[in-house]
Amino acid sequence: MTTYRAIGLVMWRELLERGLSKSYALSWLFLALLVGAGVAIPGFFGDDESVRTYRVATVGAASVGPGELARSTAPADPGSYRIDLTASPDSEAAGAAVADGSVDAALVEGDKVLVGKDTPRELESALRQAVLSYQVQGMVATGEVSERAVAIMAGEGVTVVTAEPGADADAAAEARQFVISQVALVLLFMAVMTTGSWVLLGVTEEKTNRVSEVLLSSLRPWQLLAGKIIGVGLLGLLQFGSIAASLIVAVRLVLDVTLPRWMPDSWSSR
Repeated sequence: MTTYRAIGLVMWRELLERGLSKSYALSWLFLALLVGAGVAIPGFFGDDESVRTYRVATVGAASVGPGELARSTAPADPGSYRIDLTASPDSEAAGAAVADGSVDAALVEGDKVLVGKDTPRELESALRQAVLSYQVQGMVATGEVSERAVAIMAGEGVTVVTAEPGADADAAAEARQFVISQVALVLLFMAVMTTGSWVLLGVTEEKTNRVSEVLLSSLRPWQLLAGKIIGVGLLGLLQFGSIAASLIVAVRLVLDVTLPRWMPDSWSSR
């Protein structure tokens, strides 16, 4: 028997026995309930009937019309949002206000939407739709329907720009990333300790039942240990990977929290 085949047989045995065991299923269920509780509890104690207020700055007279249209079309129902408008003297001041969180977004010169990294998706979508609708209404009112209408309907009549954060915003982002990294470190430590305990329990059980003696009669000790570590490691990656993926999706979609980027902008632009 080759080395790879021996390790593969032990690994496959660990995947079947450990993966179908009751303890593995219970640990998976416990982690799923823990993640579900962490996502559901803030929503349970939160006020779902409240109306979220988004602050939008307008720059120039051309932005007043789209802003008023966005405000008038906002649902303003319990559990939804409404929009408050505020005038800004120029685009630089509006960009600074968006970057430091004084306003949630800004309309600049009627065809540009200025957003920040924490701007909610629903607000960005509402402002884009308001700008495009206002442009279409203006063309219909003047009777000047041309090829530009096709571009407007395709969404080319509005530009979305992300405001660059200042030093204070960068410090806050670094603080959030530090907290997230510490939480990830704790979860990684828990994953390593849990999978390590699975290996220890497996070896102890097989030693008690004298299964290891039968296996060592045809396998070398390091082959048996390598197969166990690989098999248990794959089970641990599957479990914690699925839990981490569901947690990211829940935090991003259910709680509407913007997660930090995984890599610097200079890397992603390459």
